[in-house]
Amino acid sequence: MLSPGNALDLACGAGRNARYLAQRGWMVTAVDLSVAALRLARMPRIVLADLERNAIPFRAGLFDFVLIINFLHEPLFADALRVLRRGGAIAAAIRTIGNYSLPPSTLRNHFAGCRIVVEHEGEIVAIKNSEAPERSASA
Repeated sequence: MLSPGNALDLACGAGRNARYLAQRGWMVTAVDLSVAALRLARMPRIVLADLERNAIPFRAGLFDFVLIINFLHEPLFADALRVLRRGGAIAAAIRTIGNYSLPPSTLRNHFAGCRIVVEHEGEIVAIKNSEAPERSASA
């Protein structure tokens, strides 16, 4: 289990996961395209951003923990690794079977050099960036 630090909840929706982490001591930044969803999130640090059209608006290595829960946009994965601090983790609930899914090999390729920590049938849910080198802003 990671010690609380800086967390980033991408496509946070109404902020359920962001609030959960904040209640456990994390400094959470919630990001979503929906103003209504961000209002519901009621987080002190919110960012309105279109994650399908723009890069994550933070510098490299800023976050200890990044959440990507049920938001399938492949370019986001490399950008999530860019903002992740070395030794940090990504919780990515991404379906690997059925509609709106990626094959497990494709998802693993996006996180090459990282270790899959938790995997359920049909879903990869936790990825550790312990082995991956620090990524530059151009990576």
